[in-house]
Amino acid sequence: MSITINESGMTFGPYAESTCFHIEKSPIYTHLGKDVKMVEFVLNRSTSDCEQVFCLVEAKQSSPQPDNPIDFSTFISEISEKMIHGISLLLAILLNRHGAHEEILPGSMRSVDLSRCKVRYILVINGHKREWLPPIQDALRTSLRSMDTAWNFGPNTVVVLNDEKAAGYPLLHPTRRTIETIDDNS
Repeated sequence: MSITINESGMTFGPYAESTCFHIEKSPIYTHLGKDVKMVEFVLNRSTSDCEQVFCLVEAKQSSPQPDNPIDFSTFISEISEKMIHGISLLLAILLNRHGAHEEILPGSMRSVDLSRCKVRYILVINGHKREWLPPIQDALRTSLRSMDTAWNFGPNTVVVLNDEKAAGYPLLHPTRRTIETIDDNS
C-alpha cells in the first residue's frame, strides 16, 4: 500500500507505507498537546551506499522575506522548533520512551541503526521563487547547527525547496495542486 499526504496545497507521495510516518497525525503526537510543534511527516530513505536517512518534511504555503527581519526571524524559529521537536519525538519513539513502537512506526523505521542513520530537514514552500530559497536555507542551517553538532548529523542537513524543485528532488515527489485544480474540485 502507499500513502499520499496533502499539505499546503501540495500532494506528497505516493510513498510506500513501510517508509512514511505521518508523525503529525500520530496518536503519540496528538496526545502530547499544543506545546510540542511538529513536522508533517518523516520518510525513511536509503542512500546509494545503503545509509538510512530520516527525512523530516515540513510544508508551507509561504514565508516572509529576509528584508522583513522580525517576521523572518519568527518564521525561522518556528520551522526550527518543528524540526527539533520532530527529530526528538522520532528518536524518543525509537528509544521506547513512549512505550512500544511496533504498532506506531512503519516497518523500515523500526530497525534503523541509530548510531549510523542520517537526518535531513526538508522544508517545501509552495509557489516560492527559486531566488527566495537560499536565504531561508542559510538561516535554517544556522538555527539548527547546534542540534546537528550535538547529534553529529553532519553537514548539509537542511534542504529548502519550492514545489517545482521538490517535484524533481529524489526524496520528494509532490504534485503541485494549482488554484485551478482546487477550484475544479470544490
